[in-house]
Amino acid sequence: YGHSKDYRPDLKQIMIGMVTDGNGLPLYSTILDGNTADCVWNYETITELSEFLGDRVLNSVYVADSKLVTMRNLEAIASLDTKLQFISRSPASFHSKITQKIRNEAYEKGEWNDIGAHRDTPTKNSALAEYEAMSFRREINGSDYRFIVYRSDAKEHLVDRKKETDKESLDSAFAKRFSGKKKTFACEKDAKNDILKFKAEHKKNLSVISCTLTERVEYKKPR
Repeated sequence: YGHSKDYRPDLKQIMIGMVTDGNGLPLYSTILDGNTADCVWNYETITELSEFLGDRVLNSVYVADSKLVTMRNLEAIASLDTKLQFISRSPASFHSKITQKIRNEAYEKGEWNDIGAHRDTPTKNSALAEYEAMSFRREINGSDYRFIVYRSDAKEHLVDRKKETDKESLDSAFAKRFSGKKKTFACEKDAKNDILKFKAEHKKNLSVISCTLTERVEYKKPR
């Protein structure tokens, strides 16, 4: 018993774990407790599937979501007598955040390979997104794994639009903060502190904030 999306807390929950072939036809199915974690189900399924398919495992690719990629599951795959290939998404927190490190390396290198669109014909309301990819290999616990980083131009127009709106809001905030007498400070330290505070308040803005200080010396007649 527990939380139910169907608002039936009076009933026990169950889940069905299923493996299908490329055409969607079921190959293997199990009935699970309603609180079974996906990573646990993957762990139990890997061995069962290997025994069930036998030599056919060599010509099979196990496709699953990111819940497959845990150290326990990878060790289970590596321990199989027959090699099992898999495709999944690498979680952000996996193996000392290796995903983010590889992604950063890809953007630093910039050696992208154009792989085109994911289908031939565009939809009625949008153009086809073009994709690029970069491949990396990493060794984890003695086993070699391939990581592929993808990027597309699907969101470029949204980023450009966000840049424009961010710049407009930044200009407005800057004018409001430093207009008129507010532009003048008694000393350089006060000015720098206020600029740093302004940058911190707008650190999520896509624009790069750059400010210039100009010193003005005023001589006053003594009494």
